[in-house]
Amino acid sequence: MIKSLNHFSFTVDNLDKSIKFYTEILGLKFTKRMQQSGQFIENITGVPGVEIDIAYFERSGFQLALVEYTKSKGVKIDTTPSNTGSAHVCFNVENFDEFIKKLKSAGVIFAGPVSEIPQGPNKGKKAVYMKDLDGNIIELFS
Repeated sequence: MIKSLNHFSFTVDNLDKSIKFYTEILGLKFTKRMQQSGQFIENITGVPGVEIDIAYFERSGFQLALVEYTKSKGVKIDTTPSNTGSAHVCFNVENFDEFIKKLKSAGVIFAGPVSEIPQGPNKGKKAVYMKDLDGNIIELFS
């Protein structure tokens, strides 16, 4: 039985650029960076000869890991939300309208306009999908 969330992760193409984006643009706290290789990480990922560079971030009790495959690099996938296997993470945002303005001025790509949620438990809140530098989808909630 699952008891709690440990972390979530996105694969990125350039970890240095992604660290800058996630800290300076999204405001997450960078906590550590490490490299992994060898049998353990090969077993976990199922990728022979894999080497990875990982950056960890924290914010409000969650942990995010960004992973760059430095050896056995994969291919960019189509993360369009309707594609099977596509995933996203949703963040609750303080000062939503100001944050959206900041993201727009930084050139962040949005899937569509900010919209008010019409029904359900989040009725009346605002929401929008955006993409990070690698096309990973992030939903923002007011």
